[in-house]
Amino acid sequence: MTGKPSKTGEKLQLTIALYKCSNCKKTFRKVVKKEKIKIKP
Repeated sequence: MTGKPSKTGEKLQLTIALYKCSNCKKTFRKVVKKEKIKIKP
């Protein structure tokens, strides 16, 4: 998943994991890793 580019021309690429609660059976998202990637003009 990528976000909007910043003013410096970089984007954040997010790696997301899904977790399921064993008690209430709900699914939650959590960001595992963030990476900055440059955009080619």
